[in-house]
Amino acid sequence: MTKTILFPTARERSWGWRYMLFSLFFLPSLLQLLFSAVGVSLNTTWLNLAYFSFNFLGILVINRHFLPNTVKDAAHRLLPVLLTAAVSFCVYWVANLALSWLIRLINPAHFNSNDQGIAAIAREQYLLTAVCVVFLVPLTEECLYRGAVFGSLYRKSKLAAYLVSTALFSLVHIDGWFGVTDIATLALSFLQYIPAGLCLAAAYEISGSIAAPILIHMAVNAIGILAMR
Repeated sequence: MTKTILFPTARERSWGWRYMLFSLFFLPSLLQLLFSAVGVSLNTTWLNLAYFSFNFLGILVINRHFLPNTVKDAAHRLLPVLLTAAVSFCVYWVANLALSWLIRLINPAHFNSNDQGIAAIAREQYLLTAVCVVFLVPLTEECLYRGAVFGSLYRKSKLAAYLVSTALFSLVHIDGWFGVTDIATLALSFLQYIPAGLCLAAAYEISGSIAAPILIHMAVNAIGILAMR
């Protein structure tokens, strides 16, 4: 398979890092202030859906050159991209099952706070949540954690690219639960996202196209949201 990897431009990667920090630390509060200022009262479910949607639009703007180029590039090497996505998904699934078994040995009562939060949103607005989780979130997160983070570090250090992108990807899935869930549960939840982070990055490197990790991410989230129905 080709070793040529299509990365976002340096400018897109730079703005990706900035947007990631903005999204993590400022966007939730700003959305609440915005809706309050216009007299709209939203519950947690709708605030989360607004957050997913705003992030998606932000990523489309930031990666307005990279994403169209990705579509053209993936079309030219469709088979390698699909094969890489399929194999990487299987590797992820096996690794995830093994890790889940290990976590159950450590703590049989373990629960993933992020999964429970998504399940709560899905109970109120299943269809909208499914659209966000299956389509909006994968593209958003892959452009941030694989495109911006992995892409920025890859040429300097492959090891750093894998470690940092995976660590940030895992952290973003538990950061909203600090102070709500105990540290031991958060630590185990953090570990649960490591197989996905590594496999998604590997799929990007091997296929050369971010389309591969996006497809994997969509498949994983689709299975998860269907299980919540």
